[in-house]
Amino acid sequence: MDRPVCEFCNSTFKNAYILKSHIQNNKACLKSRGLVLDTPYVCKGCSLSFTNGTNLNVHEDICKKYYTLHMKEDYDYIIGGLQKKINEKDEEISQLKKDKDLIQSQYQSKYESQISEMRETINKLHTTIESLAKEAINKPTTTNNTVNNTIRNQLSPIYTLDKITDKQLEDTFRSYMTEQMFWVGQKALAKMCVERIIKTKDGKMLICCSDISRKKFKLIDAKGNLKEDIEARFFTERVSVPIKNVGKDIYDCIMESISDERETISEDDYSKKDSLMEKSMKAMTAYLDIINIDDDNRNGVFKSELAALSSSL
Repeated sequence: MDRPVCEFCNSTFKNAYILKSHIQNNKACLKSRGLVLDTPYVCKGCSLSFTNGTNLNVHEDICKKYYTLHMKEDYDYIIGGLQKKINEKDEEISQLKKDKDLIQSQYQSKYESQISEMRETINKLHTTIESLAKEAINKPTTTNNTVNNTIRNQLSPIYTLDKITDKQLEDTFRSYMTEQMFWVGQKALAKMCVERIIKTKDGKMLICCSDISRKKFKLIDAKGNLKEDIEARFFTERVSVPIKNVGKDIYDCIMESISDERETISEDDYSKKDSLMEKSMKAMTAYLDIINIDDDNRNGVFKSELAALSSSL
């Protein structure tokens, strides 16, 4: 018995039922006739069409364009929530400014004399400070030399920041930087830096803080010179790139886990959806904390903790 043949592409089939399905659903055959597959199962990412939902689901699991679109929708949802909160805070700040202006207007005349006296006192203090500063400049530097010698004794002459390679820093952070540190933020990162990088194998330190209040640090360079590192900027610049790299990997894992969990919940489980959204927002905030590790205007927590834990006093 002759097998049925497609009149459009000459393909043969076992029976007429399979031939009919081929004529209606085969993409190549349809294309040769100037037609496209009429189906509701179309990938939102790459626009490929499928005959059933099962095939579409299998495709979406590996479609990068669909994954990108899906993640963008999630980010847009999260950013929308953040923007709403920002708008609410802006309204609160606006109201506070109005209240401040009202209070200032009511009491300004009452306290003008006191303000004048305070300004006079401040001017006197400035004069006194300038006088003390001049005296300090003219004093012998014996004390400073003693302090510098004390600091030098605490710093390692062998393990210096100049000698540490970028790969060593990256490997250290990949070994010890955890998801828990990611959630805690800059304070935990500073502690890790002190314990895993600043404390050297010879029982000394890579850098140390000589003035916690002003965040002044000292370090020894590769030539053995004692150098000042204001606000640990040189140290922070060295460690910021590997911290950001590892932080990005941790952030991606967290967001992927959230995305996977979101796929398992039912459409009407609003409590779980809100919980996942809140976790996503917290993850984004924590990640911003990490990528601002080298921003002098946003890394105050990191510098303060680093100063306290590496103090030479």
